[in-house]
Amino acid sequence: MLLNTKFLRPSPDRRAVQRERLNALLDPSDNKRLNLIVAPAGFGKSTLASQWCAHTTAPTAWLSLDSHDDKPRQFWQYLIGAFEHAGLMGLEDAKKQLSQTSGDDLTAAITCLINTLATEGTPWSLILDDYHVISSADIHRQLAWFIDYLPPGMLVTLASRTEPPLPLARWRVRRQVQDIYPSLLAFSEDECLSFFRDTMAMDLTEPEARAICQRTEGWVAAMQLSALSGAAQQESQGQSTLTAPIAAEGKLISDYVLTEVLEQLSDELTEFLL
Repeated sequence: MLLNTKFLRPSPDRRAVQRERLNALLDPSDNKRLNLIVAPAGFGKSTLASQWCAHTTAPTAWLSLDSHDDKPRQFWQYLIGAFEHAGLMGLEDAKKQLSQTSGDDLTAAITCLINTLATEGTPWSLILDDYHVISSADIHRQLAWFIDYLPPGMLVTLASRTEPPLPLARWRVRRQVQDIYPSLLAFSEDECLSFFRDTMAMDLTEPEARAICQRTEGWVAAMQLSALSGAAQQESQGQSTLTAPIAAEGKLISDYVLTEVLEQLSDELTEFLL
């Protein structure tokens, strides 16, 4: 039995900053097969992918991955399930091949999925969120083969904290990859100002917003935690408007880095960093 909520993309917040410059990069192009969104925690990877899904007119299948999916059979069960949940018909043969195959050689099931997409003829998009939880070499190899043989117009979007071990160099030479890394994901000063005023409903001056943007380097998680810390400070002091710049540091940000970054690393790597 599959967990259907893994197929539901996050609902885009109508107050969120609309990042048209990035949505345009994610749109399909003549030869592209892969959108690669790679950045540390809190850079808005999932939000961007969700906003783009709401923006695109192509049918989309969404899959939120977790550590339990780091097994080839389960990974492809969920991937096929994502297409089925999104409305792709004719997947019975792929599911049958998957259930009948022993071991981790799932070529027949993946072939059935590719053939179904080719026969259906619609330029589908597949979004795999949190791909960094996948460490299986078999899954990486199978996904690379899947992407290599996708029908024209089909587009895969991977959101990950780390660059996946896929044949990216070959795909880049063929202009089949759109890379979006932290330098692109980081909020510009204008986007920071819009974030504080529209998303967080805070009355910051332009110099205050730009100062926080510069100190956080456009890292949206740090900006949001700074805004929450500043709002709490205003309430405790009985203020209706901000009278001093928000500090871009503090316990909220430290807690976030601890839980979302350091605790996700191996003991050896954590010890090295500390």
